[in-house]
Amino acid sequence: MTDFFKYYTEINKEVVFQNFDRGHSIALIILLVCMLIGFKIIKSLKKETANKVLKVLAVLVPIVELTHTYWLYTCGETSIVKLLPFHICSISMITIPLAMFTNNVYIKEYVFAYSVIGGIFGVSLPSGVSGSYPIIHFQTIQTIIFHGLIVFVPLATIVAGEFKPNIKNLRVVHIAYFIVAVCVGLFDYVFGENYMFLMYPPEVGIAEWVYSNFGLGIYIVIHFITCFVGSYIAYIPGLIIEKVNTRKNEKKIENNIDNENERIEG
Repeated sequence: MTDFFKYYTEINKEVVFQNFDRGHSIALIILLVCMLIGFKIIKSLKKETANKVLKVLAVLVPIVELTHTYWLYTCGETSIVKLLPFHICSISMITIPLAMFTNNVYIKEYVFAYSVIGGIFGVSLPSGVSGSYPIIHFQTIQTIIFHGLIVFVPLATIVAGEFKPNIKNLRVVHIAYFIVAVCVGLFDYVFGENYMFLMYPPEVGIAEWVYSNFGLGIYIVIHFITCFVGSYIAYIPGLIIEKVNTRKNEKKIENNIDNENERIEG
């Protein structure tokens, strides 16, 4: 526990965790169980109560992220340009509260399309955390809680009946994401940063391989394609469920018609 708040440069590399090692896997299982319990609780609440709970969790998102900013500051990282919420997941500290308190359908769609996928990647492949910190460390725990929240809140809004994803809105969402990425990319270029991993890849094998073998240009193209495809993937379970339910309803109507015809003929 003496390393709990230390910066990675002060930590013995023998105690750090790696992606999907035993400690990381246990943490992911605990997070998944907590989320499933959370969904069950949200579903059991009245809609008004669930909405209030979700708003509290939405406020908790920026609070959790700001604790990370404060920790970095206490570790000696005092440059403002390095403490801004410009990563794909960090932007959720702005978009999730906006989605919950404005009820804007496009912001909710953006949160669903990018926060959920970003959060899953962020907690499964925590670049800059795995290989640098122990599993029991402030940075690790904060990362798991933050990314868990940005996955849980958007999905919980669906469970609570507050939002229904509509894939037709994705075009507007993609345009918004592209505009944000361009602005962040210009910021990265001017200030020498790497927000949204637009200058070089995160510590993920395939991304590093693409960058080292094909250069920044191809890496950026694949980066955008991956984000766009990933956002579509988020809609697939809902589309499948909707199709199954539609087929069940059609079958039910057909059976009712057949029963009614039999009754009339009888």
